[in-house]
Amino acid sequence: MRRRLLANTAALTVVQAVDYIVPFIVLVHLTKTLGLEVYGVLAFAQGIIIISGVLLDFGYGLSGTSKISKNSIRKKYISKLIGGIYAVKFCLFLFCAALICTYSTSTDKYNDYKIIFLLSLIPIFMQGFLPSWFFHGTQKMHLFAFSSILAKIIFVSSVILFVNNASDYFMIPVLNGVGHFFALAASIYFIYKMGYHH
Repeated sequence: MRRRLLANTAALTVVQAVDYIVPFIVLVHLTKTLGLEVYGVLAFAQGIIIISGVLLDFGYGLSGTSKISKNSIRKKYISKLIGGIYAVKFCLFLFCAALICTYSTSTDKYNDYKIIFLLSLIPIFMQGFLPSWFFHGTQKMHLFAFSSILAKIIFVSSVILFVNNASDYFMIPVLNGVGHFFALAASIYFIYKMGYHH
């Protein structure tokens, strides 16, 4: 039990450290490559992604973790719970997508950068479906840490490789989504590997 606690604590510490380092690397590269104006728009879009993530979480970070932790041996129950949570999250994603699409097409302030907000739906979807609550509940945070770090490594590497001038700004949300796609794929693989499926 103590060993598992230490492993989970270490995994969370590594994820937190990476969460601090990655934005700094991206900030330095993007402000230098894109300029402050475009970076400011991207920062605003990132804010929308974060707010959407909070909405898509819908409290499952606490309630989902609690239910999974209390019913860890009931694999069929947890499999149905995962399906139910994902169904609710999908409906919430459609709501967020409708709001973002409406905003991006009706505002004149960011008329030249509408594509950024529309493409931001990709990372919103991928991040929104990352099942951190599942790995918290099953006390397998090292697996989620692997998925999370994988996403950030892919994102940072691809930004440095592919974003080389101001006209590449639209690639940022796409590359963010691609990184989180691999994290989501890895997470779902781990869930199935642990036997949580219908």
